[in-house]
Amino acid sequence: MAIRSFTIACAALALCLAAAAHAGAPLPIIVTSTLTGAPAGVPNTMVFPPTLVNTASGAQTETVTVHMSATQGGNPIAVPPFYTTSVSSVTVDDPAFAVTGGTCTTPPTNQGLNDTNTCTVALTFAPTTAGIHVASLFVTCFVAQAVGVTSIVCDNVQHRFIGLQASGVLAAVAAAVPALGNVSLTALALLLFGVSVMAMRRRR
Repeated sequence: MAIRSFTIACAALALCLAAAAHAGAPLPIIVTSTLTGAPAGVPNTMVFPPTLVNTASGAQTETVTVHMSATQGGNPIAVPPFYTTSVSSVTVDDPAFAVTGGTCTTPPTNQGLNDTNTCTVALTFAPTTAGIHVASLFVTCFVAQAVGVTSIVCDNVQHRFIGLQASGVLAAVAAAVPALGNVSLTALALLLFGVSVMAMRRRR
């Protein structure tokens, strides 16, 4: 009888310890990280000046800002310092545009970013053919953590960041432009703008 009572007491103690351990287990931390850019992607487009074929334009810069938040058990908490955001890739989908630098593109400046941290992307336009070029800048990011379990919105998938547009110009056309009058130049500018808008709409 004493042995049975002792066994029941041990079993009850084990259940109490298990319940206490379960109650004390930390809830998973869910971290969300998003990126925004300046200039903003909607409704803006990064427009490069008309550029001679086989030459490069000056660089334009996109500034990327990190926004991080966290919840635990459904309640907002401060983002733990061991969660950081990294930019894993920066690409464009038209070879006439190139990512030529910036702190978003190479380690360590594109890694270990915290909430409100920024990095930059430098872009140039170097057409090899004449005509309108329309493209998009894509940025991929992920959240890295030293410890813990996390659910991540910044999901290491390419996201369209901002549209790019420019026109490649042949040298002969560029030489003829100064000879045009103000009315002709205005008409040419409106024509190029209209073609650009139509190209952007087709891409969407």
